[in-house]
Amino acid sequence: MDPDLRHLRLVVAVADAGSLSAAARALGTTQPAVSNQLRRLEEALDGELFERSAQGVVPTERGRAVLRRARTVLEQMDRITDVADPARAPASVRVRTFVLPFELMLPLMQHFVPGTRWEVVAGSHEEGLDAVIRGEADLFYGLLLDEDAPPPPGVVVEEVLHERGWIMLPAGHRLAAEPVVELADLAGETWVSRPEPELSRAMLRDLHRVGVEPDVRFRATDPASMVALVASGAAVALVSPVVDVTDGVVIRPCSGTRPYSWVLAHRPAQLSPTVVHVVRDLVRWAYRHRADANAELVRTLPADLLAVRFPAPLEPAAP
Repeated sequence: MDPDLRHLRLVVAVADAGSLSAAARALGTTQPAVSNQLRRLEEALDGELFERSAQGVVPTERGRAVLRRARTVLEQMDRITDVADPARAPASVRVRTFVLPFELMLPLMQHFVPGTRWEVVAGSHEEGLDAVIRGEADLFYGLLLDEDAPPPPGVVVEEVLHERGWIMLPAGHRLAAEPVVELADLAGETWVSRPEPELSRAMLRDLHRVGVEPDVRFRATDPASMVALVASGAAVALVSPVVDVTDGVVIRPCSGTRPYSWVLAHRPAQLSPTVVHVVRDLVRWAYRHRADANAELVRTLPADLLAVRFPAPLEPAAP
């Protein structure tokens, strides 16, 4: 069997998703189909591309070499497609997201995709995904939980990265000195919910799963007010490990939380693959950049994310 573009996309999807089931969702197929295709590809290349475990998959040394070449080939093919079909390079891109810092990347996106006007509108996961489904938005960036229904045919969901919730505690909290906090040990605490509904839903899911009925007395309207409430000693919060930390609070890994995925959803027929790749790589770069402030988090990041920089096709042209 000679590998073709379909196989290269499979390798990239598995590496980006971190598991065969997540890759299957991103590719719009089934987990057995992905597993069979990957096995046949590994047989053709005479070696394993991924190490499998209960936690997911990690590229082997051979897999990392194949992955580097696969990304290069696919990005070049996407560029050829865009040149061959200029209509695929849109004059504007309509983005829906509940992650407002996304707007901070607009100057960079305008640099790497010149001539495209970006429209970013904040909203919930349901609103953003529905807008893509109805054709009212070109791209959605947000959260996907395990229990969320798969998207309808024609909508591609690509995992950009995944993370687990960490716990934010007042600096003087009884558990603040612990290297890892057990979620079940937080029973009886007063909670502040996240300003983003999706992350609040993830928080409640994790707490209920370990038998904790949270006393949610506060709902933060923005990240700064959430941090201020925790710093005052009034509450604790489940947060992203790249949250801004100020004096008066600490964040710790939290055993018992389940991972969730940050995804891009789009209709391939509506949006240039190059534009999707620019957004994906900028989001990963921004996450990696912010993660540098948390050495403990950096030690847990996958190799692909640790190595992420502006890929060569996205490097600004030399003056």
